[in-house]
Amino acid sequence: MDFIKIYDNNDRYDKLVVELHMARSEFKGALDHILALKKDPKPLFKFSDVFHPITYDKRLQSRVKQEQKNVEEHLIKVAQASLLTIEHLDNVMLPWLAQTTAQLFNVPDWEYDQYCSQYIHFRPQYHLASHELSEYFKEVELRNGSYVYLIESQGAFNHKCDRYLREVEFKSLNFRTTVASLRLEP
Repeated sequence: MDFIKIYDNNDRYDKLVVELHMARSEFKGALDHILALKKDPKPLFKFSDVFHPITYDKRLQSRVKQEQKNVEEHLIKVAQASLLTIEHLDNVMLPWLAQTTAQLFNVPDWEYDQYCSQYIHFRPQYHLASHELSEYFKEVELRNGSYVYLIESQGAFNHKCDRYLREVEFKSLNFRTTVASLRLEP
């Protein structure tokens, strides 16, 4: 068994998990940014506004709307990237974890497929969390990153993201423990 390849793939797995953590942070940061601008749009003030005191408020509100639109477009891209990350974790990395674990334990050929299937489906809440988070990102895409939808569903998003990340990290920890225990055996 090539442990260097295992560690490289484990690092890939961790990078994908970090990407999801960053996506979660981007969602929160973007929504906080828009909320702050709606409360106090003065950071969007430009020097040229001094010369147009009559349209000052209109111009600021227009900039807030434009900034909101930019944030919505950015969050659609983040949602699309997150969907690809989840698909990669579910369809590439999880089967790799199962196959590598089977190889590490020298599972015989006649039990190999069953072992991998059981490994993948060991925690049904993983698949439920994956499905829920994927559906959320698809809904963000369908609604074109609607700020209102994002604000209303922020709590649900945090919950779904936490559940999925907890399951992904559990799989990673379980795998690392297996590899470490087999490396220590004489």
